[in-house]
Amino acid sequence: MERKKLDTATDMQTLVSMMAEGNPGAMNVLISLLSKDHLITLFTLDDMNIRGTQIWLAFKNYCNEDIDALVASTDKHDANMIKSINILNAKQGELFKAVISGANSCISTPVFTSKEIAEFKRMPDIKKERTLGE
Repeated sequence: MERKKLDTATDMQTLVSMMAEGNPGAMNVLISLLSKDHLITLFTLDDMNIRGTQIWLAFKNYCNEDIDALVASTDKHDANMIKSINILNAKQGELFKAVISGANSCISTPVFTSKEIAEFKRMPDIKKERTLGE
């Protein structure tokens, strides 16, 4: 299974629909990002191979439903956020793997190997640590 490539010529409605992959929570997160002028964050998420359920998992489980925390974690390509998404995704039997960057330039969409799925399923879930001022 492959994810369709995005490009800057895609209209906003199609872009959000492609990124949400039918997940209503992800759709709401994407609309919220756009309403706060974070279009570049959408393309960064895509470059990290984070779409659909993965967006919702990052927002809900890792960023504690804080849109600014999601933007900050995405902007810095937060390795812990990626690991959190991959652990939860593997436990749910999802196929696609979040990466630090470069998913747009890959010939094929990054997916889990059987070994990675087994390893991630044994790991505890990860949540973003809140710091003073957040």
